[in-house]
Amino acid sequence: MAQPAPPRAVPGPTMPSGPLNQSAPLSLQTQLGAIPLVSPRAMQQASRLRQVTLTQLSPTGQVVGTPHTIECPETGCQRAVSLAVGDKSLPFMADIQFVGRGAYVSVQARAVEIGAVVEFEQGRRGPVFLRGEAEAPIAQTLRYALAPSATLRRLDVADDGKTLGTGNVYTRKRSPDLVVKVEIGPPQEKPN
Repeated sequence: MAQPAPPRAVPGPTMPSGPLNQSAPLSLQTQLGAIPLVSPRAMQQASRLRQVTLTQLSPTGQVVGTPHTIECPETGCQRAVSLAVGDKSLPFMADIQFVGRGAYVSVQARAVEIGAVVEFEQGRRGPVFLRGEAEAPIAQTLRYALAPSATLRRLDVADDGKTLGTGNVYTRKRSPDLVVKVEIGPPQEKPN
């Protein structure tokens, strides 16, 4: 007569290595497996990459500094880049998101003295849509105007009562402060 097999233990969720493993205890829901530690989408590796090149140009079209090359997965990516504004090099965050008929590109300031990065022609904040086919390369030059930080503008206000520190005063710039050429290559298989 055969003996019954001993019961097998079901492996529970394991905590990923790193600082989270050392600082935070697992919740009861996570221990029981109701909440996964890593989402299924995050566990998938990108199978294809797109190469994005950001090149800063002067108003006359000359290359300023060195171009930034970014390898992005199929959905998009973010990368900290350094761009020249006037005679200073300032930090920015480039955000590239790929969609079916093109890509959304935004440049966000990470410096205290810049309050907003505004698209030059339309005058609006936020990402700019670059139209293009999903499997084809995309190239476009983006132009931005930079608005100073409101906190720094308040420091420049004179103390006499006849000076208005706020109001609906808008100025229009005649030339962009930042010109960036964005080149997005076609998707290519990720090397193993």
